[in-house]
Amino acid sequence: MGYNRGDTYEEHIYEISKNKGIIPPGSSRAGAAANAPDLLFRHLGNDYKLEIKHNITNPDYGQRRVHFYPQTRSWKWALNDELSEYYDELKLTDNIPSDLYPIWYQKRTMKSGNSLYTANGNAEYTEADLKTDQGNFSFNHIQIPRDVLFKYYGVRDTHYIQVDGSGLYHLDKDVAQIGTPQFDGNPHFRFRVKRQSSKVAAHKCQFLGVIKLIKKNNPSPSHLNLDADSLLEDQTFPKIIS
Repeated sequence: MGYNRGDTYEEHIYEISKNKGIIPPGSSRAGAAANAPDLLFRHLGNDYKLEIKHNITNPDYGQRRVHFYPQTRSWKWALNDELSEYYDELKLTDNIPSDLYPIWYQKRTMKSGNSLYTANGNAEYTEADLKTDQGNFSFNHIQIPRDVLFKYYGVRDTHYIQVDGSGLYHLDKDVAQIGTPQFDGNPHFRFRVKRQSSKVAAHKCQFLGVIKLIKKNNPSPSHLNLDADSLLEDQTFPKIIS
């Protein structure tokens, strides 16, 4: 069993796909590896990346770290690529108040020419500080177009997504031509502060932007589903031929 419900569902889809013979030889699922595709499937000799989402808890999509620069009172994405440039086109960081100066950054310094923040003397970042930053850096339901989600996965060369309880979809395009419908979930954007993991100290937290789905508008059920054990009415396993 996986380390959480999302990982357990990923493992479940991997085992079904492996039994169906559509997993490339030697390929394994991503597990906890953040930079790897959740799964690869092979169709007509070509391999395609697949994102797998356990939909019960409204999972995160396109999570990105964002850094505050006290000198200019500005926020910038930690990773500079096509997606962060698109986030900037949408002016997402403009939703953060210009007078906000989180305690985490007040108790940290950044050396000139260095992108790494270090502790400022003996200034301790406490649990109370974390709760204050979490309360102040919480901006939800920022409207964004659906293609933000497609852009995020396109940067990773991922064009397919399997959603628990809904089925299999393509994102920007059905590159393998297996007849998937396009993902039609309605996203919004939010900012938050989150610990790197539940067991670390308060100062080991991150300021994040993340895509979420509006829960009442989850994707319409697909007619295709990789979860052969839980097919909905009128759903079939896709005709993937390795």
